[in-house]
Amino acid sequence: MAKTTWHGGLNSSPSLLNLYGFIDGTSIAPPKTIASATTPITQIPNPEYDLWFKKDQLFLSWILSSLTEDIFSYIINLSSSFAVWEALARAFGSVSSNRQLQLNIELQEFKRNDLSVSTYLQCAKALADKLSTAGRLLSSAEFNTIIYCNIGSDFHSIITALNLCPDPVPFYELHAHLVAHEILLKATRLVSPALLQANLFLGLLRTASQLLLYWSSTIRTSGYGGHVSQPVWIPDIGATNYITPDLSTL
Repeated sequence: MAKTTWHGGLNSSPSLLNLYGFIDGTSIAPPKTIASATTPITQIPNPEYDLWFKKDQLFLSWILSSLTEDIFSYIINLSSSFAVWEALARAFGSVSSNRQLQLNIELQEFKRNDLSVSTYLQCAKALADKLSTAGRLLSSAEFNTIIYCNIGSDFHSIITALNLCPDPVPFYELHAHLVAHEILLKATRLVSPALLQANLFLGLLRTASQLLLYWSSTIRTSGYGGHVSQPVWIPDIGATNYITPDLSTL
């Protein structure tokens, strides 16, 4: 129940935004009584204090309704929202700092390894969201830098291109670019060394076939010893590509 987390809750409650002074100490309680305007002068209840007290107790009720029973031991005998807030900050402020440190280290050391790009990015985003809840909001530049360092060397080319952008790309764009690059890498790896060797052999075979056909045509045209040789036909394997991942083009 860290102080930063409390501020996050207040930001989601517009009706309480004008009550910040009660927890940061800027809204000081007016005197309970003031001097009367009659003679003899007496002390009478201060209407401004009554208004301040009602707002303070409203805010205090909201804070108490957000607590679990095991936390009430920290705020026994405290009657104002400011006193309760300060007690909670002292009790849980160090817990929040430790939580931030833990999540930050976990995110910094989170590598993609064998995860898909999409799974890796979603897990990293979840850690960043937890870190934000603990009070440490990462900018897009900070988050992207962590991803660039941990996603792997296969993505250096796309990272270089993304770094040329004038502003850090938001998460949804980062996700789209990196997933597209992952698909490209997978398509490239489908062309195995064995397939490349087979295609190269077929290409060489086609070249040899064409050379033999040329030589036989030359001999048939020029003749030998005054005799015209019969044409020698060499079959063409009909391949249209020498090196290709698509066997249907051979």
